[in-house]
Amino acid sequence: MSFLKGTLDRRELDVISACCMTDSKYVVRVYNWWYEIDPKFDKYCILMELCETNLASYIHKRYIEQKSHLNETEIWAIICNIMEGIQKCHDLNFTHRDLKPQNSDISL
Repeated sequence: MSFLKGTLDRRELDVISACCMTDSKYVVRVYNWWYEIDPKFDKYCILMELCETNLASYIHKRYIEQKSHLNETEIWAIICNIMEGIQKCHDLNFTHRDLKPQNSDISL
């Protein structure tokens, strides 16, 4: 993952390190990050865990492809998993700034 010079602050990398390099099944794991200097633009590179699917694609598959609805137990499991991830960030004094189904790994 690369960013144009000045678009990612070193403090954001510290947050990524603190939140995502901890062991939690509710937070996508970051294994490493590094900074590369390039004549055209500098890059932050982040090596992250590959998630098999996310909440947006899971819901799409269930509703559109399988013509199936989520039951109440599944919905509560999803909500609780998301809240566990948010709680992990809050325990480390950070707030997630980009919560959306595309950023939510799904594992029921």
